[in-house]
Amino acid sequence: MKPTTLASLLYQVGRKYRNPDRVLRATALGLVDKLDPCGDSNSKTDSVSTYRRVGATCPPSCRYLDNGCQAQTGNVAIHQNRASAEVKIALLTAAFAFVWAALTNGLTRLHVSGDFGQRVDATLLDYVIGLCSIADTVNKLRSMPRGTPIAWTYTHMPNSTADTPWIVKLREHGILVRLSDKGGRMGALVWQHNNWSALQETYPNSKLVPCLAQKRKDETCFSCRWCWEKPEWTIVFEPEGARKKKVIEVINQEIEA
Repeated sequence: MKPTTLASLLYQVGRKYRNPDRVLRATALGLVDKLDPCGDSNSKTDSVSTYRRVGATCPPSCRYLDNGCQAQTGNVAIHQNRASAEVKIALLTAAFAFVWAALTNGLTRLHVSGDFGQRVDATLLDYVIGLCSIADTVNKLRSMPRGTPIAWTYTHMPNSTADTPWIVKLREHGILVRLSDKGGRMGALVWQHNNWSALQETYPNSKLVPCLAQKRKDETCFSCRWCWEKPEWTIVFEPEGARKKKVIEVINQEIEA
């Protein structure tokens, strides 16, 4: 089954329910063999979230891979280890997630773990084209213009910028991509909020703002919306997770370098 077909079928079924999660999941699993892990995430993101397998997608150049990466410990590690490396399954899962989010007036946090791929190749382009088709299908079903925000995510793909063609294409179809470990437009950094002066010295030309969903108890990713509505700002995330001390060590090494 094509992911766009699954999205259309799920939307027709799910729109009859105020809380469509269970019926959408049961319907999807009755139509396809497998989905990657997908859930309603935590109190911080407050959004439908998908997972990808880290080893199959994250660039080996990431300085946090095997060095404090949050996706390699705890519940995120459990979910990403259960995920498939197949693009088709990732797209079917995205179809399920986009419909679930659309019917509950939310956005999808696309792959909490993992990335788009390790390099720009045919597999990455197939994934990007598939995501754009699903986004267009769901926006059309809910009578929204093409390009209406439907999902957001992050990438650590080497040499990527906000103007990289495949990132621009996703943005045109309502999927907003921030650049992990980079300052500047659409940037996203992991840094201790209590060491802000060192951060500003390291990234003097970037407009920096701490993640409000981490700073304020009454804020979530969905209520904040800066990650997809404020491209000129670099979002700064406080290290989290069981191995955050290791991440802080990596950051301190950068300060001392």
